[in-house]
Amino acid sequence: MNPFKILRVTQHATHKEIIQAVGQAMRTRQYSAQTIARAQKLLLDPASRACQYFLHCIDLTDIKNDMMKDMTGICEQIEQQHAPRNVPLQYLAEIEMKNDF
Repeated sequence: MNPFKILRVTQHATHKEIIQAVGQAMRTRQYSAQTIARAQKLLLDPASRACQYFLHCIDLTDIKNDMMKDMTGICEQIEQQHAPRNVPLQYLAEIEMKNDF
């Protein structure tokens, strides 16, 4: 649930703007009164609002993509290092069963 989307407010909305947005959301009836009340509660509490901002407003796409590139490179390096000694998984499973690992 994204309270910013439910109430149609920006992450910089003031207390007054949030209260006005609650009234507007109740009139449009796009969401249940319970959902609107929960969104209001989340945005009016500073700690909850900070969590919601982190979850819904901070764009971590670039960081995620960089991490994926790094992990791909690391995996490729590991695969290249271990390629000559690569043992098929079926043999590893047989060894594991025989030795009760």
